[in-house]
Amino acid sequence: MTWLSPAAYGATRGVTKQAVLKAIKSGRLPTSCRRVDGKRWEINQQAADAEWDENTAGSKSASLIQPPRAAEQPEFFHPDSGEVAMTLMAAKRLKGEYDAKLAKLKYEQDSGLYVKVEDVKAEWFSIVTAVKTKLLAIPSKAKSNLPHLTPADIDMLDRLVREALEDISHELN
Repeated sequence: MTWLSPAAYGATRGVTKQAVLKAIKSGRLPTSCRRVDGKRWEINQQAADAEWDENTAGSKSASLIQPPRAAEQPEFFHPDSGEVAMTLMAAKRLKGEYDAKLAKLKYEQDSGLYVKVEDVKAEWFSIVTAVKTKLLAIPSKAKSNLPHLTPADIDMLDRLVREALEDISHELN
């Protein structure tokens, strides 16, 4: 039979010494504790574990939580809801990481490293429109610059330019 101090027993449960003393005083550990010299408490670990689980609300999740390390508090799986619960410290850490990533993204956008997809699409649309307009103007410019071309030659040029533009359009789609 292992007898522990309230602080040592609390460490095995992942709770504070004060939580163990509160459980003793409220009667949740009726048979597993004894007074030594009328002053300090000793706790039978095996019996106290059974009483704790039976008499303490939320004891299932409390028994799964490990004591937090000094620098961080862990995230843990909540057995009743099946969801991952998060400590306040972990949530603040995640928010800080998110804010840092957001600030980095804003800086990179402002410095021109990243551009919005809509801006790229709009620029490409204007470039393609200008190229298409210039290509469609070739037959009429050829007519004015090469007066010996017949109307059939001009129609052939127009047909070839339009066919090339349609081929490009179909290849891109």
